[in-house]
Amino acid sequence: MAKVILGPMVGQASGKIGGMVFSRNRGGTYVRRRAHPTTNTSEWAEAAKAAFAAVSGAWEDLSAAARQAFSVWAANNPIVDRLGNKITLDGHAAYVRLNAFRFQLGESLLTLPPTVSPPAGLSTMTLEGAVVSNLLNVKFTPSQAATSMVLAVKACIREGPAREYVKGDLRFCSISPVAQISQINVLSMIQTRLGTVQNGDVVHVEVCTYDPASGLRSLPLSASAAISGIA
Repeated sequence: MAKVILGPMVGQASGKIGGMVFSRNRGGTYVRRRAHPTTNTSEWAEAAKAAFAAVSGAWEDLSAAARQAFSVWAANNPIVDRLGNKITLDGHAAYVRLNAFRFQLGESLLTLPPTVSPPAGLSTMTLEGAVVSNLLNVKFTPSQAATSMVLAVKACIREGPAREYVKGDLRFCSISPVAQISQINVLSMIQTRLGTVQNGDVVHVEVCTYDPASGLRSLPLSASAAISGIA
């Protein structure tokens, strides 16, 4: 269903209406004909579906008090939707949102909501485009102690610089080891998830800080670079 913010006529729209899809990029709002994609049966898609199903099922095993605690947490921690509006989830949706990522990482599920704030994000971030000795480094300045630093990396690969708005194309690749101090080589995790990087490709990377104890993530920073230097 499409979301519409009303202005004098229609100020902003996002989503589907009939056979048309409303969306936006750096140039503003646009509309396109709705496509009917084939069923996605990739390993990554199946893993995401399995995580959602497992976590949704685990909700049924929680006590009434635990479910209420997640409902209260959700009411106090609204999320921001694709139009920038704050949305309050119900307890079940908040539980799934917190735990699906943990399930995919092989971590135990939270049985009570977190009692801490989301971790601080990175202060600065850049991406080196020259691939030398199989290195594609994200260089960053952390906002918190390095001993608690775990980075969650999303990325996409584009042929050339034509498209700059790629938010919907980013895919989760991996998390870093604990205690990354100032840089991380993301080439292997990106190629494992998205395929081989070639000279002339533009790699877009989005990085946030992830707190394994609470299941919370920071706001992300993003960077992109044209790839060169591959022999």
